Amino acid sequence: MSLERYALRRFLEMIPVLFIVLFIVFLMLHFIPGDPAKNILGIMATPERLEQLRKSLGLNEPLHKQFYVFLTQLARGSLGTSIRYKAPITELIFSRLRVTLSLVFMSAVFCVIISLPLSLWATKHRGKFPDYVARISSLFVFSMPEFWTGLLFLNIFALRLGWFPTRGWGSGLLDNIYHLFLPSFILGLFLTALVTRTLRSDMIEVLQKEYIRTARTYGFSDRTIYLKYVLKNALLPTITVLGLNLGWLLGSSVVIETVFSLPGIGAMLLDAVIVRDYPLIQGISLVFALAIMLNNYIVDIIYGLIDPRIYRS
Repeated sequence: MSLERYALRRFLEMIPVLFIVLFIVFLMLHFIPGDPAKNILGIMATPERLEQLRKSLGLNEPLHKQFYVFLTQLARGSLGTSIRYKAPITELIFSRLRVTLSLVFMSAVFCVIISLPLSLWATKHRGKFPDYVARISSLFVFSMPEFWTGLLFLNIFALRLGWFPTRGWGSGLLDNIYHLFLPSFILGLFLTALVTRTLRSDMIEVLQKEYIRTARTYGFSDRTIYLKYVLKNALLPTITVLGLNLGWLLGSSVVIETVFSLPGIGAMLLDAVIVRDYPLIQGISLVFALAIMLNNYIVDIIYGLIDPRIYRS
């Protein structure tokens, strides 16, 4: 099988998965207790006004008809109108997408910057004190709840020390980076813990290979062996772990954006759940599903380029 056919097959496999995700999200939303009409009009609204609003929003229609209307709008390139914001969902999502993508990108950068030298350090001193420190710290970070870590860092570095802002997105590129530094660092720490442990294990496995012993026999320095041979070959499975967990970063952005009051689509999703804004929740869920599947698709293609055995088997 050629790489082009492999890429096409992987793309076609995404279509039914996306449809299943949309259907599951649609059903789950309608089984959640609560009435969007009451959230909008308040508990003092009359039954007549509630019924009128449900009819105008299409909430009194059967579930299969509501799902059909949603798919019809989606086929026309529209995600519908938000119940809370009274605005097109596409515009709402794109107005906040930049914040979330910037947060995820900076988190991934922090992960790479921290995990690569930490993994090399732990591998080179495996079985010794630096290795134990790297492993225990990774396990400790990965075990902490995200919201608790966010509140802890917010209290220490923003409220007490005043090094970073406590909320908001800022204006201008440098101000955006400054506001995102602390939340993206926190989010990147969790991924760093996973990548560090994975990369360390892969590098230790590579060190047992015959060509590493041959390189030592020929007198190659440890620096050359670790950077040119060990790290290069151990990065292949780590790229997959990092790429697949970028989707986890996107989902975790909901918590971090809420803690730091960032105007991203994660915080908007939480608000939509609270007020039962079904169309907005479905639209954001669609964007999240597309982003995660597209990310996995790109990882599959990159891995196929690195290791052709993936699509030739």
